[in-house]
Amino acid sequence: MRAQDDLRKDLMTKAADDERFRELLLKDPKSAVKDVIGIEVPDNINLHVHEESRSDIHLLVPSADQLSDEELESMKGDGVASPLSTMMASKVTHLYDMMDSAYGAKAIHEHVRASGRIPIIDIDPRRNATLKQSTKDEASARRAAGLVLPKSRRHKERSAAECVKARLKDEFGARSIWVRGHAKVACHLVFRVLALTAGALMWLHL
Repeated sequence: MRAQDDLRKDLMTKAADDERFRELLLKDPKSAVKDVIGIEVPDNINLHVHEESRSDIHLLVPSADQLSDEELESMKGDGVASPLSTMMASKVTHLYDMMDSAYGAKAIHEHVRASGRIPIIDIDPRRNATLKQSTKDEASARRAAGLVLPKSRRHKERSAAECVKARLKDEFGARSIWVRGHAKVACHLVFRVLALTAGALMWLHL
């Protein structure tokens, strides 16, 4: 349910900021969804978009058999992984398909196996309550023993670009920009970059 709510929120936000996208969403919802999440909506799923007015208000009543979050995530991953897997099979002969945990949906496993190959896909602990708890317990035990993984150390080392982006968001207000239109957003960001640059130059002269 949350994944669907997030998708609706993304669509509404983009429609509010982009008049051309708003028209596309009303005229061709499936193309609009593809523009946001980058996948084709299956033919067996219908999308209905209604425009509210001051006198017409639409309420959404959830269905008992609506898509679950797992099914929606499966649709996202399968819309990319399966076509790529098929295209790769047409060019080279291979026995395994390796993917990260974002493509761990059941539909992708089934597609790969039906094609005569073996899927090697990372397990996403968020989809498995037992594994999620096990991962959490392991992290707690590691902290108690004072063990730090090399990966954790690398995450603490920021590049110059990452530091600048973090300061822009945390210290110069770039985390939330309350204007519409690319020209206004660009203007706000440029002034923030100038402020950050001025601050850095002042530090050099101290």
